[in-house]
Amino acid sequence: TYNINGTSVSNPQRNRCITRNIDSLLKSSRVLCLQEVKLDYNNKNALSRPHNITYYNNKTRNSAGTAILVRRDLLKEYKVEQLKLRM
Repeated sequence: TYNINGTSVSNPQRNRCITRNIDSLLKSSRVLCLQEVKLDYNNKNALSRPHNITYYNNKTRNSAGTAILVRRDLLKEYKVEQLKLRM
């Protein structure tokens, strides 16, 4: 689990640092959980990676929210599905 405290889409330098850290973690992980991504629906591609599927649970940009990145090769071995949470 990596707490990124916001993806900083508006701050390119911080965003590059976060992106490098995520890419480094993904080299040794098949599943990566991110906390406090603070993305809204329009920014959901900010964490997209070619070899991963990304699942989000944010409602609004300023809510903490999480993202889970799952390597595509893992999806060949296991069935992964996104469930709606009941409120």
